[in-house]
Amino acid sequence: MAENLNIPEALNAARDLHQAGNCEEAIEVLNRALAAHPKNPEIYNQLGLSHTSLKQFQKALAAYQQTLQLRPDYPDSLRNIAGPLPPCLYRNLPAGL
Repeated sequence: MAENLNIPEALNAARDLHQAGNCEEAIEVLNRALAAHPKNPEIYNQLGLSHTSLKQFQKALAAYQQTLQLRPDYPDSLRNIAGPLPPCLYRNLPAGL
């Protein structure tokens, strides 16, 4: 079933769930999308946003870093990684991020 997942629909569903405050459900949708498309930076970025909303900052940072590994110039993740994450997480960032 995962291989038939429509990525734009999954991202839209996850965004809608996130905006409605259902971040856990959004994460479930995004994890299913990642199972089918593990190299999609948009999925990781949205996953980071949902984890940030849940104050799961380590997971958010890992998702943003994965986005930037796949696409180093991804503007949303560059903005998000510089956003609301606690400063203590930045100590372990690789050089150049």
